[in-house]
Amino acid sequence: MSQKVEKGSRKRKAGEPDKMTIGKVKREMRSVKRLLAKVEFYHQQSYKKTKRKLEMLENKCTQLKNAKVSDRYKMVRFFEKRKLFRKLKQASKCHGSDSSETQEI
Repeated sequence: MSQKVEKGSRKRKAGEPDKMTIGKVKREMRSVKRLLAKVEFYHQQSYKKTKRKLEMLENKCTQLKNAKVSDRYKMVRFFEKRKLFRKLKQASKCHGSDSSETQEI
């Protein structure tokens, strides 16, 4: 009999790094904000450490968002580049064998 494996139930190996996603970072940011919002959270050294962690998480979140946007349009840029080279090749065939101009571009 085959057992069904639930999605996300794969255990991480010891040497495998934990992949940070935007959702994980946002969840951790919320928990840190809740911790900072507690009234009885007075220990100064711990407060500073937690505040630094929150700043680090905010920076990580913006980095992940920027990476996601750039990856999203990577394929589009690739196809646009191919279209431009195809048009350049067609133009060079129409105007004859002026290979010196196409090599400059």
